[in-house]
Amino acid sequence: MSSDETQDFGSLAGRFDATAVTTVGPYVNVRYFAAGGMAWLYEAGDPDAPGKRLAVKLMKPEFAAIPAMRERFLREAKLLAEVRLRHPHLVSVHRYGVDEGSRCPYFAMEYIDGGTLAERLVESGPLSVEDSAELFDRVLGALASLHREGVIHRD
Repeated sequence: MSSDETQDFGSLAGRFDATAVTTVGPYVNVRYFAAGGMAWLYEAGDPDAPGKRLAVKLMKPEFAAIPAMRERFLREAKLLAEVRLRHPHLVSVHRYGVDEGSRCPYFAMEYIDGGTLAERLVESGPLSVEDSAELFDRVLGALASLHREGVIHRD
């Protein structure tokens, strides 16, 4: 990446409104619904399967400007799409690429309807010991299946 491209990303990061995005890659009419440390999440329809919803993860410009982070994001998306891991507690990656408008990498995965753990805790209070153990068993099982394929989850 040239210094000119890095400069472009830097200026994009300062003026990029994640909630105003309407298109990511081939996905149109996307709806912003969450932010993580490195990326924003959007809900989108699958152009290949009308009526099917996907979650699209778009890397934030300030991280896309760092070549090593950008390459790692795309490498992991490619691996997850190719491996097509089948585990009851993992989502599958359908497509990945670089968005033409923002020039930021993205990947699309199945959308799971429902709330977050934080929302559940606010609504229902702390989990019981049994529920906590079941949740951690599910998470650790999913991570173990990733590790068997050589994928390290960095969040």
